[in-house]
Amino acid sequence: MTSACILLIGSELFRFDKEELNGRFILPLLEERNIKIKGYQIVPDSEEAIARAFSAAMAGADIVIASGGIGPTGDDLTREGLARARGTSLEKKGRWFSEIKRKIEERGREIRDFDVKMAMVPRGCKIIPNKFGLAGGVYLKTKKKMVFCLPGVPREFEQMALDFVLGEIDSRFSEERPHSIKVTLAGVRESEVQEFLARFDKQDWVSYSILPHYGVLDLSFLIYQKLFLETVSKEIFEGLEERFAGNIVSLEGESLVEVLAKRMNEKKMTLSVAESLTGGSLSGKIVSLPGVSSFYKGGITAYSNEAKSDILGVPRELIEKYGAVSEEVALAMARGARARFLSSCAIATTGVAGPDGGSDEKPVGLFFVAVAAPGKEEVHRFIFPFDRRGVMEFAAHYGLYHLLKLLK
Repeated sequence: MTSACILLIGSELFRFDKEELNGRFILPLLEERNIKIKGYQIVPDSEEAIARAFSAAMAGADIVIASGGIGPTGDDLTREGLARARGTSLEKKGRWFSEIKRKIEERGREIRDFDVKMAMVPRGCKIIPNKFGLAGGVYLKTKKKMVFCLPGVPREFEQMALDFVLGEIDSRFSEERPHSIKVTLAGVRESEVQEFLARFDKQDWVSYSILPHYGVLDLSFLIYQKLFLETVSKEIFEGLEERFAGNIVSLEGESLVEVLAKRMNEKKMTLSVAESLTGGSLSGKIVSLPGVSSFYKGGITAYSNEAKSDILGVPRELIEKYGAVSEEVALAMARGARARFLSSCAIATTGVAGPDGGSDEKPVGLFFVAVAAPGKEEVHRFIFPFDRRGVMEFAAHYGLYHLLKLLK
């Protein structure tokens, strides 16, 4: 069975203050090709550490895919690390250097000495063209191994992976591909779903994974033998429908926003949002999907009490009586958004994200999500004692999820 190792290079990745995207992008594409993942490692910006990581990965896997460390700065050491692991030196690829020079001059800038680094590769390697950036990727192919070094910038990484890497892998390794099933759930705990998934633990012809992210669960199934495809698929879909009917977002792996967009367009409805707790991130999730202008009218971030009253029309006496973090104010915010934008539907969020500002009555992690549609309104109360970002992400996802439920 073909195997692969993924190296995520960059000391900044150890801070875990932002979501790592490249590994998450390439991992399912490899699994769909029935390629076994033997390593998934974060490597610091150290030539010695990178060299050790490449040596170990190449010794244990057929394919090595590295992300990051191929830019022009002093801490970009992936090329040097690979060269050290191979016991060779770097050489300049003149054609790619000319391409770098052309791109820089088109931008009205002068090429500098450190730009040469982005055209360097270990001897015996080739350049992988970069459509969007300057740093060329690195490709090493031996009799038994394939090594790909790609940029850490997600857009560039994805372009090179789709345009070059996967084609090279497919041309050399032709494993029978398993059938893939992707399911999106929301509003259910990982442990509850695991109780259902445990039935597949002893079935060698199927594997599964759960990826949780703030109230949403992405389930992936791989069925390796066609003989069991129909039986296992039926067991998965019927079992999920029976136990989690109200939590199913998509049986095709679509996101909350993708499914909501379909629902809104089918019903010829429009949407607006009123945000306090989420500070604009709910609107950001919606507009991240192309084409949402067909139904999305806009959003208001009304963080202060004055903004809630003056912009959204929330009665001041309502805030004074119940507080800004309350069921009553959340609902008034949703109504205000519908009225201001003349939209069919609305989502509103208000809460205590923390780390300060909580009380015994209204602790950190408390939030309200209000959803409104023609003839229907609901407010949902939650307490999730996570960090600030976690509370905000939960609130945004739950706003989308409960509007979907309301429209069902």
